[in-house]
Order: sequence, then structure tokens, then C-alpha cells
Amino acid sequence: MAILLLLAGYLGNKIAYVAVRDAIFTDYTSDPGAVYADYPALSTSGFRVDRAESPRAVHQIDAALGAGSLARLRTLGDDTERAKGLARLVARHPAVPRTGCGFTDDLAEKARDLANGARGCCSDFTQVFVALATAVGMPAREVTSNSHGFNEFYDRGLKKWVFIDAQFGFIVRGEDGVPLSALAFRDAVLQYHPFQLEFFQEAALAAVNRATVEKNAFEMDGRQVQLSRTPYYSPEGLAMLAFPWGNNVFEATELNLRLRLLPKPAARLISHLGGVRPRYVAIVDGPATSEVWKRRLVAVGFYALLASLGAWTIQLWLGWRRAVAKRRAEPAEDSRLSTAPPQG
Repeated sequence: MAILLLLAGYLGNKIAYVAVRDAIFTDYTSDPGAVYADYPALSTSGFRVDRAESPRAVHQIDAALGAGSLARLRTLGDDTERAKGLARLVARHPAVPRTGCGFTDDLAEKARDLANGARGCCSDFTQVFVALATAVGMPAREVTSNSHGFNEFYDRGLKKWVFIDAQFGFIVRGEDGVPLSALAFRDAVLQYHPFQLEFFQEAALAAVNRATVEKNAFEMDGRQVQLSRTPYYSPEGLAMLAFPWGNNVFEATELNLRLRLLPKPAARLISHLGGVRPRYVAIVDGPATSEVWKRRLVAVGFYALLASLGAWTIQLWLGWRRAVAKRRAEPAEDSRLSTAPPQG
């Protein structure tokens, strides 16, 4: 812990924290099977969930969004429609880049500011969406790519995970009209398979968000608009998907609030080390291999830094012990000299 606090200045940089998180607290796999297990199966495989969400926190979030909003959504039987309703509660303004990314750990304050269009970025939307979904009893989780963060929810009728971008207000459907998971969307972009973006906000807001998402898109073989040049959903950005192995946003938030005096990245690292903030599982394939090696080099460098700091700390401690021992020995020697009988 002492070494961790010594690194607080370095970890005060969010980019540095993300690099350490990706290198140290992420497992990499090319097999999506375990990640895309049914939600009941995930809950028995170490996937961390909130033991019980805080009623007070849920009440505060509901009040921030408009009292009774969550109660109305609980009555919807279709999980996909319920998820879109949750996103509409939070994303009521054009999803333009905003200031204050990760501005607070208080979920109610975060929800209120997002709904008012004041500030926030993709990670704020993903956390609030998971909290709202948990509050209405719908399993959901965060997903991050190399360039963006979004969500998946578990549609119990379809018995599958479904992609949703709450910030930009859209889901993705395949040729058969069935909603796609984040992985299926990723594969469609990388392999140029057809898909359809369904923007579900009111018309004017949906048009602005669609223009933002597709601003650098191009038409592939006259068949389908592909997102291959957009910052958020480019093939490079989607080459790696990372899934936190848990959706315990209420538990993580409570710990973060207790650690609020520390720099945020340092608090995040402490929560990772304590097991409250879950590890990540990243799905990678060929295009992301070099990126994984870069992250492993960061891990090696981080461990080397910890080892150096540890060795330096030990040397300081040993030096201090020697100095203390020397000071204790000197008075004893002086005392013996002063009581010696006179010579001659």
C-alpha cells in the first residue's frame, strides 16, 4: 500500500491508469464463449454482482431523472424496449464531446448532469446505464473498445446479450432484424457484413446522433454504410473488446466515495487490488495481437518500477535501522569511558 501511495502522483494521470489497468488487470482470450455465456451462468463463474443495490442511491437516481421514471420502466416486459427507455432517460441531449469525464463518483449526480446535458463522457453513460438496469432488475454490463465505451444488456426473451450505446442512443440489428451483441456488431464491421443502426431517440436528437456516429462513414459496394473510419466504431477501435468481469457499480461507487481524497486513478487502482473493481476479460484476434504485446510491455515496466521502488524502500529502511543502532551504541560507549578509573 505504501508503494501504491508513492505512485499516486504518477497515477494521477488517467491515461497512465488506463495503461496500467489494461496491462495488469486484464486477461486476454480469443475464445468469446465464456464471455458470452448466459447471465445465470456468468453469475456462477466469478462475475461480480452487487449483493443488493443501495435503495437510497436508487431513490436519488430516480429523483434526479424524474420521480417515478424507473417504476414506469419496470412495467415493460420487453427487455430491449426497457433498455432503450433507460437510455432515453439519461441521454436527452446531442451526444457531443463534453467536459468533465468521470467528474464524480456519485451516481445520482452523474445521472442528473448527463440528463441535463451538462457534462460527461462514454464511461459516465455506461456506469449510469448499468446502475439503472440493475435498479429495474435487468442484467447489464459495460463494454470498452480501443476508442469508446458502451453497454450490453441481457435480453431474457431473446436469451442473449444485446449491444446498446446509451450515449448516442442506438442498437444494431442484423439482416434478420434481431438485435446484435457487441461482439456480433464488431464482427460485422470487421468483416463488412450488413447491419442496420437503429437510433431510438426522438427524431431531431436521433438525426444529430446518427450524423455524429456516421460522419466519416462510406458506402461499401453500394450495399451498406460501414463505420470503418469513425473514431468510435472503426475496425481499429473495435479490434479489441474488454468486459469488466462484474457489474457491481453500487459497491464500487461506495468504495470510490470513501477514497475520494485520493487522486481518482489511485483510488481505482486500490479498488482493483481489493477485488471490488473487477478484472477485465478482453476478446482479441489477429489485428489486436501487437496491441496486447504493447500492454504486456507496460505490465513488465510497471512491475519493474514496483520492484525498483521496493528495493529502494528496503535500502532506506535498512539504512535507517543501521543509523538507529549506531546512535544507540554511542551513548553506551561514552558512559563506559566516563566511569573508567583514572590512570596513574
